[in-house]
Amino acid sequence: MTGLEQIQINLSGGFESFASTAAEIMPQAAMYAAAIEGGISIIENGIYVYRGHKDVSTALRDVAKNTAKSAVIGLVAGGVVAGASAAGAAPVIAAAAPALGVIGGALLVYSASKRIHTALTVPVYDEQGKVVDSYVVRYIDDEVLSDDDLLMPLNNQLVMLNELKAEIMRVVPKEGQKQLATVRPSEEGF
Repeated sequence: MTGLEQIQINLSGGFESFASTAAEIMPQAAMYAAAIEGGISIIENGIYVYRGHKDVSTALRDVAKNTAKSAVIGLVAGGVVAGASAAGAAPVIAAAAPALGVIGGALLVYSASKRIHTALTVPVYDEQGKVVDSYVVRYIDDEVLSDDDLLMPLNNQLVMLNELKAEIMRVVPKEGQKQLATVRPSEEGF
């Protein structure tokens, strides 16, 4: 047998191996990728619709587009795995599968949480361009609070501290004021 005949035999066997592996792996990879992305995209776009950033038809179109794109990526990834298996890398792929699964899962969770966080944190504006919600609507004591409402107690504390300082400066004699003015909060005992 010549070298050329041996190469032809190896290639034909490799193609048959690739074809049978690809027929099994590629549709599954596409299906799983589409299912996972579809779920994430539905949540993400649902938040955008709920918060008024997208209408339903735009959100559905985005879900379909994201899902189809992921299905194609899954199909290609399945083809790469099938090709590597046909080339004799099946033992390596099997050995690396648990680690690759953990890494892929971690990246998926990170990506999904980042996308959903972005959907939740995009500011919502009213007709005058004023921000009416800069994060998830905050319900405290059944009251919706804006960022200004949440910062008001801190602002009130600062005003109260300034009023207290002014009162102390009014009551303390002039020489005591000079001494108080040099005391810093970081000094020991203050």
